[in-house]
Amino acid sequence: MSDESTAGPEQPWRITWLSAHRDLVPQLARWHYDAFRHYVPNWNVAAAAAELATHRLHDLPCTLVAINDAGEPLGSVSLLQEDPPGGAEHAPWLANLYVREDFRGRGLGRALLTRASAEAFDMGHAYLHLWTRDRAPFYERRGWERAGVVRLPVGPAILMRTRSRPHAPEPELREPEA
Repeated sequence: MSDESTAGPEQPWRITWLSAHRDLVPQLARWHYDAFRHYVPNWNVAAAAAELATHRLHDLPCTLVAINDAGEPLGSVSLLQEDPPGGAEHAPWLANLYVREDFRGRGLGRALLTRASAEAFDMGHAYLHLWTRDRAPFYERRGWERAGVVRLPVGPAILMRTRSRPHAPEPELREPEA
């Protein structure tokens, strides 16, 4: 299995491990803080960067990052042991799905979800969980189901889950027909 994947030959990105691209931690920390700060009391960019700096390769917690050929980040997704704190019974948690605004609507979010699911499967997890307050339809269109309610410091959120799935098989290379 490769440590990098692409969404297809026509896609201008590859998905790899943040732990192999530590230089991207400050950018991802700013994105995550800007996008999710209203859910986490007393959080800041430095705390987000410190959390991301602990993320590993092929183990929880980890973050996958989509990058272009120039090495610029386009989006990311994390797998966590607990999210919210105290939620380890539902590990791994899918968290911090973020796609840069100019890459939204191109399939990058789906590619990040697919890769995160495959990594969770490879780690031996049958299910992935997440919580959302306002994006349940987005995840339902991608096969997630509602599984209850989780209590957050900012109020209740929808608990969702999906089965993890193995990596898609590599396309079979065929000899051209004569």
